[in-house]
Amino acid sequence: MSAYSIDLIKRMLTVDPNERLGCFAGAEKDIMNHPFYDDIDWEQLSSKKAEVPFVPKVKDPLDGSNFDDYSKLEAKEKNAKMTKLTSQVGAGVDFELLINSLTFECPIFTGAKIIREVLVMRF
Repeated sequence: MSAYSIDLIKRMLTVDPNERLGCFAGAEKDIMNHPFYDDIDWEQLSSKKAEVPFVPKVKDPLDGSNFDDYSKLEAKEKNAKMTKLTSQVGAGVDFELLINSLTFECPIFTGAKIIREVLVMRF
């Protein structure tokens, strides 16, 4: 990594917002004027006339073939979590507390209470 890229990342990830790049009065200008972006023509980019370095080949709008497949890793993590949860239940852990600590991440589904009730009935 170049010194400019390291500097940009460090300055954008600074914990104190009063010192973080992009949090000052000229936020976007501060970022755009960072030396990391010296070779970017912002006017061409905003008018969508900039030449792109890579154009991925896609079959349709839902084609995900250009992304890595993490499904096996996600399944492995899920199985490890379930193994840990079930071993804790067998060890005398408060099951109701365990169920209530489970998270369900789906922004369009609001039936978390139903999920908990189903889980309680299944165990």
